[in-house]
Amino acid sequence: VVFQLHLQANGKCRFLFVSDKASTMPGLRVLALLRSGGPVGEAYAVPRPVRQRIQTAFMERLRNPEPLDFDTEVQHEGASRWLQTSATARRLADGSVLFHGVWMDVTEQKSQTHAMATAKEAAERAAQERARFIAVMSHEIRTPLNAIIGMAHILRRSGVTPQQSDRIDKIENAGNHLLNIIN
Repeated sequence: VVFQLHLQANGKCRFLFVSDKASTMPGLRVLALLRSGGPVGEAYAVPRPVRQRIQTAFMERLRNPEPLDFDTEVQHEGASRWLQTSATARRLADGSVLFHGVWMDVTEQKSQTHAMATAKEAAERAAQERARFIAVMSHEIRTPLNAIIGMAHILRRSGVTPQQSDRIDKIENAGNHLLNIIN
């Protein structure tokens, strides 16, 4: 939705133009404001404190006509929608400010951003749990393997037959192989 808004030096504002798309934009009450010339904050279907913040953002441009860019959560037919306001400001000779801007429904982008952030958090938690599980399992497996390899070494030192030595070699080799896998 394209709009043009005139903000007078006394704080009164008036929409000079709003594109026809405004009538289909959820959460905007602009068409009534075009007729009434009401405060700019009332263009949004939001609670009074939020409207006051929007009004303040526009009013600050009387002192410093910088571009505006903000998102506003609005209620429309019982559902939340997000509207993004982007406008350039130009000071006129009489001290008033003329805004040329657009409103965009960014609900889907906000939803996708939220979904991606939620998925990222879930993936990070899963990675942490995986790392913790691997650390615990590594410790739980390594401890008995070290005991098996150590006992095989003690057995070998106590004097064994060639057949027993061969069997101890197999125990040590299997234990060392498992430790290498864990490492």
